[in-house]
Amino acid sequence: MSSPNTEHKITWSLVWATLVSCMSTLQFGFHLAVFNAPQAILSCHKSIPGPFPSYEDTFWGHLNLDQCIRMGPTSTAYINTMFTLGGLISSTIVGFRTVNGNFGRKHLQKISAFTFFLGSALISISKNVFCLESGRLLTGFAAGSSMVTAPILVSELTPYNHRGLMGSLLQFGVAIGILFAQLIAFLWSNDQQWRNLFVAGAFLGLLQFALMFTTVESPKWLIMERGDVSGASEILHSVRTNKLATRHEINHYRSLSSVEPSRNSETAHLLKSQGEIASSPFVDTIGADPQPEPATSSFANYVSQAKYRKEWIAVTIIMTAQQLCGMNAITFYGVSVLSNVVPASTNVLILTSSLALTNVVSALAVSPFIDKWGRKPFLLLSVGCMATCSVVISAGLIQQKDAIAALGCFGFVVAYSIGLGQIPFLMVSELSSSEAVGVAQSFGTSLNWMANICVAFMFPILQELLHGWVFFVFFVLGVFYFGAISWYVPETRGKAEYHEIWHGFVS
Repeated sequence: MSSPNTEHKITWSLVWATLVSCMSTLQFGFHLAVFNAPQAILSCHKSIPGPFPSYEDTFWGHLNLDQCIRMGPTSTAYINTMFTLGGLISSTIVGFRTVNGNFGRKHLQKISAFTFFLGSALISISKNVFCLESGRLLTGFAAGSSMVTAPILVSELTPYNHRGLMGSLLQFGVAIGILFAQLIAFLWSNDQQWRNLFVAGAFLGLLQFALMFTTVESPKWLIMERGDVSGASEILHSVRTNKLATRHEINHYRSLSSVEPSRNSETAHLLKSQGEIASSPFVDTIGADPQPEPATSSFANYVSQAKYRKEWIAVTIIMTAQQLCGMNAITFYGVSVLSNVVPASTNVLILTSSLALTNVVSALAVSPFIDKWGRKPFLLLSVGCMATCSVVISAGLIQQKDAIAALGCFGFVVAYSIGLGQIPFLMVSELSSSEAVGVAQSFGTSLNWMANICVAFMFPILQELLHGWVFFVFFVLGVFYFGAISWYVPETRGKAEYHEIWHGFVS
């Protein structure tokens, strides 16, 4: 008999499902960066002529939409903050059992994709700050929901021996989204065409919505929430290559749902009563868990129960570290930061696009090694190097040395992409027990968005107060997180089960 831990090969069905899910993170990255380049233009603080004789000759001029929307620095900060606020709200809502249990991973991603479309479309036709903020809130809402569901879906579809690679593709999607936003900014960051940037965002949302109909639902969710063993078996056999190991996996999911018959559909109860599940050729009853845990239904239960303490502390550390180490200070405000130090003759968009490209290349280069070398070493290397580069950036800004500041930024981006960028969302599901994975992902993502809000709102204020010294804040935070990860976060590489990860781990 095959062991449940028998390794599987990658299938095309798994690759396709992962790539479609990665469109969620691609859009997250796109909307993180899309306001960076045209910010001064759309707020009427800067004028860059477009290709048409006049604004009235453009498509947007024919719609009687204003060339720009006058706003001050506070309104600009609010627009960025609305994106993160929307993400925080939706990531919290998706954590509720009534939401993630009833809708499923795939359907929630459909809703998120369509919301991306609506939010982007609203921004593209905005006439005032309220419309901009509303559209930004909607895209944030979509991003928050999809950043919870996409990692869970990919994790539940992927065999344990490939989760590092497939999970890293989610961050690769973020990097591609940021790069895409920077590249099209070359074409459309001008007085006449800045609205086209958000039309591109609307197109991405609509495209993913359509493609979600071609992919599959989480087999774990199908069994545990719908009792659909047949459907789950069909999906698992399309994304797994070892049949006996797959039978063990199906049986394990059945055992997790067996103590809570109220969570399953009437169809599942009927199947059980008729003995159809037991007779399924895909199901092996050997090795079933006789005492599955009931599902954790709320943040309060998750953080208050002693048995989850180690995992939620680890989740808190890695998910807040991803934001508070400072990457989105570059993503949100890179143009304004670098424009203060680079020569006037230098095109800052070229520099920020180069940073985005560096993020993509670094993420791609490291992805194959996450399953070989482990998650924790890359996290520690990432945090340590980001802290070091923060000092270099500050030195360049303080001394007005553009080469030093730019070098520090490139090192900062590389350090982020090899660890903190890729690994936290992947590790949440690995660190969490089966009954708590949905709440844990939502809890971690909510904390991530809270930290994102802090960076989005506080960085301009701190920059005004501290000037070039502002990046020393990220140095201090980096040192703190290096110690916290070393002490409280276990390695998850090559460990298929929750007890393997936490057994014997002492913090």
